[in-house]
Amino acid sequence: MTDFASILDRIEILQVDITTLSVDAVVNAANERMLGGGGVDGAIHRAAGRGLLEECKSVPESRPGVRCPTGEARLTGGYNLPAKHVIHTVGPIWHGGNRGEPELLSSCYRSSLELASDNGIQTIAFPAISCGVYGYPLEEAAAIAVREVAEFLNGHSEITKVIFAAFDSSVEDALEEAIGVEPLLRPSDAAAEVRPRLTEEEQHLLLSLARRTLLAHLQGSEPEVTGVDSETVREHRPAFVTLRTRATCELRGCIGEVIARRPLIESVAKMAVAAGTQDPRFPPVSPDELERLTIEISALTAMTPISPDEVVVGKHGLMISKGHYSGLLLPQVPVEQGWNREEYLRGLCAKAGLPSDAWRDDDVELRSFEAEVWGEGE
Repeated sequence: MTDFASILDRIEILQVDITTLSVDAVVNAANERMLGGGGVDGAIHRAAGRGLLEECKSVPESRPGVRCPTGEARLTGGYNLPAKHVIHTVGPIWHGGNRGEPELLSSCYRSSLELASDNGIQTIAFPAISCGVYGYPLEEAAAIAVREVAEFLNGHSEITKVIFAAFDSSVEDALEEAIGVEPLLRPSDAAAEVRPRLTEEEQHLLLSLARRTLLAHLQGSEPEVTGVDSETVREHRPAFVTLRTRATCELRGCIGEVIARRPLIESVAKMAVAAGTQDPRFPPVSPDELERLTIEISALTAMTPISPDEVVVGKHGLMISKGHYSGLLLPQVPVEQGWNREEYLRGLCAKAGLPSDAWRDDDVELRSFEAEVWGEGE
């Protein structure tokens, strides 16, 4: 049985200079020559000092000019770094995704973690491999990174902490989103817990918090998660926040997370800001525009596997996954669209970028969740 919570506890995302981290090993996004370069590679070599370069020179070449082929990893000392070791891995250059880039990037993470495990390394920090001058799309790279790390940790308890070291807020946001939307692990049957329903007062206060937090962010002040304090809202529970125009009810933004990584109160605050500023389908909301929008909150239960014939429209939210593709629809969506079960499943496939009948495939993973949904004006 997968210990879902403990794996999330072993993953951390920090916006930080990777060369300052006191871990057993930092991962270097190297080139095949292993002699230093730009970006993270150059920063690690500068911080580690001349000794790192000399050791890299001593690494045997697998072919002329290549000490570490793309997708593989090599281990050296850390020298002047706070980290004891450096794991060098070479990410793929992005050529559009049709030259094996996803497989090679996945191999970078797996090879690095396997090397760490084989050498007694317990704590390790990764940069955003291939996301600099190599041009790998950030969202796709983050999804691969999160998935590979989570799958490895699921079977290797010897790695106690993996840090994703984000060099700026865009990388941090992409990793946070990947943690929320990637199907990291299959929760046990016990995950379909029965939670106490939120009271009307708690729902009203969370709506007020969402609006207040988003407005503070838009005005350039630091949002404060205050005004709501009960045991129910302090439970770890994921949330989605949806923004609609007050006059026409048209969608204006919807962002959420499906993993219970933080208390519900914090999830609502964070997703409110994300819905207003980070939904790639829409421009950011302005402070004046916020007055013309309504806010809806969906507080989710944990996900559990479900078969297509078990899906109940209006009850089940769904997430579908196949390979690198995934998509999610909240339980209110098929009701609003007037869909029956099959139309719901076809719409879910479309959201994931899959063929409309992909839900019938044997290699598709379908998971369900339920949600408490409430909004302003109700």
